[in-house]
Amino acid sequence: MEHEPGDGNVVEEARHQGSELRRPQQQIGTRPKDRKHRGPSCLNGTIGGCLRGYVIAISIRCRHGQQCRYAAYTCQVVNRPETARRRGLTRQAIVARALELGSVEGIDAVSLRRLASEFGVTPMALYRHVRDKQDLINAMTEIVLEGLDVTVGFEPSMSWTQRVRRAMLNYKEQMDARPLALPLSIAYTGENPVAFWRMLEALLAILLDAGFARRQAIVLIRVVSNLLAGYLLLLRQDDLGGSERLDDRQLDLLRRRMELVQLSLPPDEYPNLIASAGDLADVWLSDPDRWWRDTVDLITFGLERMLERTGEVSRGSHAPA
Repeated sequence: MEHEPGDGNVVEEARHQGSELRRPQQQIGTRPKDRKHRGPSCLNGTIGGCLRGYVIAISIRCRHGQQCRYAAYTCQVVNRPETARRRGLTRQAIVARALELGSVEGIDAVSLRRLASEFGVTPMALYRHVRDKQDLINAMTEIVLEGLDVTVGFEPSMSWTQRVRRAMLNYKEQMDARPLALPLSIAYTGENPVAFWRMLEALLAILLDAGFARRQAIVLIRVVSNLLAGYLLLLRQDDLGGSERLDDRQLDLLRRRMELVQLSLPPDEYPNLIASAGDLADVWLSDPDRWWRDTVDLITFGLERMLERTGEVSRGSHAPA
């Protein structure tokens, strides 16, 4: 029960709760004129309570020397739109909306306050479903990486180098289809999703079957994953809420400017750059996707050479003195 001055507050409270009055004001009792009265000379008030979805209020009007009049109001509480939205709020819905927002504006645009505004609720309503922003980031990462599989297209007849190439191709294609995957993975602090462990298991099996020592294979997986992640982050930086992608005319102007800068360098200090000015400007300011096959070749040939060197060292250690 609560007491608020003025019977007009009953109507205001009903309007505030999305309710309507069910009965008009009516006198339900009087107070004898000669009954001892304590308090101010004028008493106006409302006593209210709620029972089974109904707001019950009694307006009291009492003036000194007069009878007190009591009037009852009842109104049924109607759920506010915010309450209805809050009931439909789930962890899955929050994560899904965060991914939609991140895909358009980047993960920096994702915040609990922004999501609360999107759902039309207060930020506190979201904390019933996500502990904090980091919990949200972790949930987003696990959803995005779900289904990642670098073994797609593997055949038993493939050599280990063919499987390495295929795994890198799968990784790039599937990460391209998940623009938020890399930035989310960098921000991730959980125990890693199942897709991560499956990928490591598959890559480790390839390198162990090839003949690499177990620890060496793990080190190489770490090195190669860093190289590929860095490559793809640079490749996709314009798609993550950063700068706008340049059109062909703008790129051509940048290439010419870069070439002119190189040609203006002192010839005795930069003879190779000056001689390569046109090629360097073209390669440096071109779509990195053009050099993906070269990246795969470099990594694969490097792994082959490292395995050969490991074998040479192993044979050398068993050579007679």
